[in-house]
Amino acid sequence: MGRLRDGWQTVVATLLGSAVFIVLFLVFRWHVAVAIVLALGTFWGVYLISKPPYRVGKIKLDKVADPEQALAMLVEADKHLQSLKQAIPKLRNPTIKQETAQLYNTGAGIMQYLQKYPDRVHAAWRFLTYYLVTARDIIHKYLEFQNTNFMSPEIVNIESKTASTLPILNEAFERQFIHLMRNEIMDIETDIEVLKQTLESEASL
Repeated sequence: MGRLRDGWQTVVATLLGSAVFIVLFLVFRWHVAVAIVLALGTFWGVYLISKPPYRVGKIKLDKVADPEQALAMLVEADKHLQSLKQAIPKLRNPTIKQETAQLYNTGAGIMQYLQKYPDRVHAAWRFLTYYLVTARDIIHKYLEFQNTNFMSPEIVNIESKTASTLPILNEAFERQFIHLMRNEIMDIETDIEVLKQTLESEASL
């Protein structure tokens, strides 16, 4: 779909650029070099204006460095996040279900944050490309064992390890979120300090 839009965008820009050249050169008899320059300017102007922004859902990436890479990361991350969400109702172990739901909620919060601050996408690469993938893999592998309905000591051990690993992943998710929000956290702390100083100075008057 993206390539199709880009193709139509190029066609429209080419047609308008050609029309400008024909009108200026053949109708108004402008110098060929001037007509070519203005036609090229028209082409690139139309091409850039009509270029659809890179986005995933509501997250715009047109102002992000290397938007194509960011787009690829976010598309994959959204798939992994939705996969976690779909797994939650299938989980029978209440602890694993609760931890997985927390993983999803934190992950959804991070994606919403990136929607507001798309320039932070690359700062979230570890979450997008490692932690989220790891969480999805662990849950889906556990589901495969769970669905066998075969409770051997090995399966019980896997369930126990899964239940003990998910809190670690949740902590990693939360740390990633805090890492992304460090600027906002610093701003709030600064505002609080300024407020305290203002109140103290007013109290001394």
